[in-house]
Amino acid sequence: MNSGPFLLVKGRDGLGNRLLCALTGLLYARLTHRQLVIDWSDPVYSSDGRNAFDLYFRCDLCPPGIVIPADASTRPAIWRGNLHEAAIDFHARVNPATLLNPTGSRAISVDLSRIDYEEEY
Repeated sequence: MNSGPFLLVKGRDGLGNRLLCALTGLLYARLTHRQLVIDWSDPVYSSDGRNAFDLYFRCDLCPPGIVIPADASTRPAIWRGNLHEAAIDFHARVNPATLLNPTGSRAISVDLSRIDYEEEY
């Protein structure tokens, strides 16, 4: 059974970037008392839609099999109803002009300097 609130970390780009995001997410989840969910089910690492993070790593703070509700409250709100979409595809669809900009993903990411979000994800 899922227990929230959650921190969802989506995979994007290469392995180094993903590991940096996973470790940052682990720290942030601990600071904010959120359940960590790392999602690498995008086509870069998973050809069948399974979460590749669970295939490569075991993390007690990020147990496999957590189901993400489609109607969960999200921050940023732009993700609501889109949590199952791959981060790179979502970014390309909602803000293609910033896709190659190093700071372009800020519009689809949370501000990590805050720890007081009320949203579930």
